[in-house]
Amino acid sequence: MRLGIELAQLLEVQADLAGAVTTLDGVIDLDATCEEAHIAVMRLYASQGNLQRALRRYRHLCDALRRDLTVEPAPAAVQLYGALLAEAGLFGRPPGAPSTPTRPRLGSRHHRFARH
Repeated sequence: MRLGIELAQLLEVQADLAGAVTTLDGVIDLDATCEEAHIAVMRLYASQGNLQRALRRYRHLCDALRRDLTVEPAPAAVQLYGALLAEAGLFGRPPGAPSTPTRPRLGSRHHRFARH
């Protein structure tokens, strides 16, 4: 996973944004709950002005985390989603964001990060 994310970063530096997204999609195909890859794709889409795709990616991340790990997105993903909503002129609480700040359940998440 880590190599795929690092390769995507190199591709982004070389302005191969499509290659970076494709590489990150490969990481996500291997682990649909890899928040780092989802966040990177969201940022890439946003940098290309494709806010709707970035917003949809957040919803895919939320779905995968709930389905596979029964957790909510990490604060970094929620914050990025909120920034994208603001940039798009949309308002409201992000799907998957708790109504009051809470910490994600760490048991499953900690285990998942240990294998990356």
